[in-house]
Amino acid sequence: MGQKVKILGKYSIDAIDYEVEKKRAESTMKDRIESLGTTLEELKRINSKKKKTEDDLKLLDAVIAIEKEYSDTINQINEYKELITSAVPDFTELDQAVPYYEEKEGKIYMSWEIRKNEPTRVIQKINDLKKELSDSDYKIAKCYEASLLNQTIPYDIETLYSERQAKRDEINRLESFLPSDDGILKAGGLSS
Repeated sequence: MGQKVKILGKYSIDAIDYEVEKKRAESTMKDRIESLGTTLEELKRINSKKKKTEDDLKLLDAVIAIEKEYSDTINQINEYKELITSAVPDFTELDQAVPYYEEKEGKIYMSWEIRKNEPTRVIQKINDLKKELSDSDYKIAKCYEASLLNQTIPYDIETLYSERQAKRDEINRLESFLPSDDGILKAGGLSS
C-alpha cells in the first residue's frame, strides 16, 4: 500500500508508510506478549481450559490489554488514506500555489489554491526592480557628467530614461497590489 496520509488541517497532512506502521504494531504486540513469558500456543491452551487459575486470568487480562492497544493502534493507522495528487496549475511569478486537501470517497485529494499577487512575492519583485534602478543610477550620472562637459553622452539617454520609467511604472503598479493597512507591508522603504 505504501504511503498514506491523514488530513491535519485544510493545508496540512501527516504521512506514514502504512505497511511499516502495521508491521511495527504487530511486532510490538508480539514482543509484549512474549515479554509476559508465554506464546500464542500457550494462550490458546489456557483460553480453552474450563477452569482457569488466578495466574491464568491475570495473564489473559494482560494479553487482552495488549491486544486492545494493538487494535487501537491499527484503528489509528487505518485513519490514513490513499493520497491522490494533481498537477500544479499555471501561475505567475507574483502568485503562490498552495496545496490543500479534502477527503472524498475514502481517499485524500490534493488540490491547488492559487493566491493571486501574494504580498511577499510582490514585495520581492518590487525590491528587485528598485535594485535594477539603483544599479543603473551610474549611467544617469555618467550621462549628466558628459553633458556638463559638452562631451558625447555614453548611453542613449532616451532609451535609458524609457527603461527606467518603465521600471518605475511597474513598481507603482505592483505597489497597488499590496494591502494598505497603515503601511504594514512596505516594499523596502524606497518611494518610486
